[in-house]
Amino acid sequence: MQSALAAGASGVVGGPLEAPAGGELRPQQRALLNLIRLVQSDADCADLEREFKRDPLLAYMLLTLANSPAFMRAQPIASLGHAIQMLGYQRLVKWLVLLLVIASKEARALPAIYRAVLRGLLLENCAAAAGAAPTVRDECFVVGAFSLLDRITGLALPQLISQVPLPAAVGAALSGDGGPYSGWLALACALEDDGGDADRARLAALAAAHGLGCGAINAALLRALAANDALQTLV
Repeated sequence: MQSALAAGASGVVGGPLEAPAGGELRPQQRALLNLIRLVQSDADCADLEREFKRDPLLAYMLLTLANSPAFMRAQPIASLGHAIQMLGYQRLVKWLVLLLVIASKEARALPAIYRAVLRGLLLENCAAAAGAAPTVRDECFVVGAFSLLDRITGLALPQLISQVPLPAAVGAALSGDGGPYSGWLALACALEDDGGDADRARLAALAAAHGLGCGAINAALLRALAANDALQTLV
């Protein structure tokens, strides 16, 4: 990997991961898990607003997101409730998942954080290339981003996902119990393998099972790498 980067490569897929960091959730990670639980439980906007108010930094980040150029608002948004309604629950939960993954301050967790976000973005792009519905794309992102949460936090994945009422298909993929998203996760993992003939054949078979060619997978990966690098620069 170091040789490839020295030769001019602009990104890597896969690579070694250190032993899981931490062993307990940081306060902000617990707050984010609780917010995800509330959103997935379809809680009232007032309950979400109350939870955001308990963490001034998260409240600030929510308002910053709602007022970003991406949403092209004529008037600034100063209300947490308005920001939640404007974003919508589906977009909000994706943003919260991303924050949860990158919230670790452990330096040795950074490679796992990078890979987890890359997996999420990759699976979202692949699902889009396959013509999947927006809900499916968002759930693919959650599967990819959550798939290394145990390596990031040092806690068992079943323990973490038991705290959030995830869609059944998402939980099944993360628990290794199959389901419609398990093939997508296997595809992301296959891209991280060492690239031998057997790995390439397996990757092509997994791509074909979703109606995609290797060119579409490569395009999805390149977009995910670019988006991930941009995100890591911001945080």
